[in-house]
Amino acid sequence: MRINKWEQRECSGCRALSGLFEQRAHGSAARQALHTSYDDLDACVTRTGCLACQVFRRGLLLECLTASAITALKEHPAPIYVSLHRSNEARWLQISTDICETDLKAVVALATTDETSNRTTSQRPLQPLHLDRVRNLKSWINTCHRNHLCSNLKYGMRNPTWLIYIRAEDRIQLVPGQLLGQDFDIPLEYVALSYCWGNEASVNASHGGGWTAVQESGTNDSNLPSRRQPWTASTLPQTLQDAIKIVRSLDFKYLWIDSICVPKGSWDGEANKMHEIYGNARFTLSSAVTTTAVDSMLVDRKAFRDDTHGCRFHGYWLVNIDMPLDDMRTRAPMACRGWIFQEERLSPRILYWCSQRAYWSCAAERRIECRQYEQPYQATGPSLSHAQNFIQVCRGGDPELLAHEWSDIVAAFTRRLLSDHDIVRNRFAAFSGLAVRFLEASTVPANRDEYLAGLWRSSIAQNLAWSVPKAVAWSDSLQPEVPSWSWMSLPLGTETEMARSFEQSRQFQLLSTCRIGEGYTSEEIVRHGARAKLLRVSGRLRRFVAENGSILAPWDFIERPGGFDFGFDPGLAVHSFSGDGRVLVYEPHKKEVIGRLDYLAHEGLTHGQDDVTANLTGEQDLQCLEIGRQALLLLQRTKSQPGAWKRVGVAFGYRKNFFDACEVCELDLV
Repeated sequence: MRINKWEQRECSGCRALSGLFEQRAHGSAARQALHTSYDDLDACVTRTGCLACQVFRRGLLLECLTASAITALKEHPAPIYVSLHRSNEARWLQISTDICETDLKAVVALATTDETSNRTTSQRPLQPLHLDRVRNLKSWINTCHRNHLCSNLKYGMRNPTWLIYIRAEDRIQLVPGQLLGQDFDIPLEYVALSYCWGNEASVNASHGGGWTAVQESGTNDSNLPSRRQPWTASTLPQTLQDAIKIVRSLDFKYLWIDSICVPKGSWDGEANKMHEIYGNARFTLSSAVTTTAVDSMLVDRKAFRDDTHGCRFHGYWLVNIDMPLDDMRTRAPMACRGWIFQEERLSPRILYWCSQRAYWSCAAERRIECRQYEQPYQATGPSLSHAQNFIQVCRGGDPELLAHEWSDIVAAFTRRLLSDHDIVRNRFAAFSGLAVRFLEASTVPANRDEYLAGLWRSSIAQNLAWSVPKAVAWSDSLQPEVPSWSWMSLPLGTETEMARSFEQSRQFQLLSTCRIGEGYTSEEIVRHGARAKLLRVSGRLRRFVAENGSILAPWDFIERPGGFDFGFDPGLAVHSFSGDGRVLVYEPHKKEVIGRLDYLAHEGLTHGQDDVTANLTGEQDLQCLEIGRQALLLLQRTKSQPGAWKRVGVAFGYRKNFFDACEVCELDLV
């Protein structure tokens, strides 16, 4: 350890990083080892007082959104690396380490003296429920309630069927929410919890036998009477216990937790009320810190154990850059869960609880606790719309924005996962609240739209035009329980693309479905529509592959940079399949048409392992139905339902005369 020229303590590892700046000047971006492990970095700060290592340590801890990530960081003996990056005039260091096959990366800004001051920030409270911290979080909630118009985004005034009444720190009681306050027609101020349950494997891996305890902690017919009396919260999984403590510290008495407030046996009725439960809560407490229900939400905030001093580093000021809210949302465990997607998009206000800090999101503003530096963060996750954007667009009622937002939420939802139990029912239920809010925003009671297994009658052609960038495994499909024409039939976790600009074909019509009739609520319309199986449609139909004379050519034989080459015999009809699910047809002297299959294998098209170009049979049976201007569905007759057709793919942007002289046919899609 030495004292550098700015009279600050500097370890040998930080001193050696001067080589990075010399390498970068010559165009090199190689990373350099700083310490042998996180423990070594931590010991350096404690032993030598190196200010730069203190900033690096804080950056890594702030990147750990979950308690399990912090544990892995401390226990995994992986080196700590530093690399220098530059974009235009901005420069930053990336601090990285490989933990449990995950590359943890923190971003530290290299700022000039004009951009930041040599400031000292006093130590933040380490305890997760320290009075000073709680006071700050309460000010966020109260400021929104008093000064913003976010309450306009609430769904209604009705309380949940059941709520947890927090009587004391460890004493709770299940109370009938819809009966409380009804004499004054005043809704209760309650908080809704959003968290990851985990699964049997993940829970038992960290807490042996914990999954049985999680399942037995729920409310059922046998324990409901006793839970209507005061009982101890210590019997609940740790995430739920901690949520109760957090809510109580924020001065709220009522809390909604799914497993406690939805008794087993009443799930079917309650599952379709998420637009009410999360939409009417004062705020949603989103547990970004936990991966399972047995993890703790209350973690010591060791990122803030030291006073923050201005740190000079090779001619710059060294400061941590804050991870933005949207990047946190894409990286937290909740980012891949289907139920949490709906809970987030239906919530007017959200308090995200991470291991070291909290984030706030409402329609009016976003906040980051213990903000470090205002410089833009180099986001690593996919782009993500504002959490409240969906309900804001629903309130605005603009048809164009609504259509665009629907495409966004469908594309985002299909990437989410669900538990393996009763996948089909759970997938529809986990989306039902979004469908209800969209239905009420896009139509009026006198002219209700019809919900069709994730699609809408009013925009059926455009809704049918979904696609997958790469064909997925047929073995994971949810068909035949879900119809092939619905994106709901795709495997969980599938990336999809929705048609944006779309013009429906004049010849395409939806002829009939199974309409529910008049006088039903939005919830009933969505619940009924989830069971839709068949669409009777009409449109121009033709073969995709020529009936006679078309040869099957290897994809790599005809593909060239920028297009396809048929110069070997322009008068020969050709069709071909790629390894990722693309399908091509070429008719003599005409522009080729390229479609995209939904699956690597499907009924009538058999092939080798993960290779759609091998052992093909039945490609001549592929038909295409025109649904829009230069948009078609690829269809094939089903074996199980004679006379019916199933969707197997889609194509866009083909030549305009592709359907010329084709007859309009009526057919059933299943």
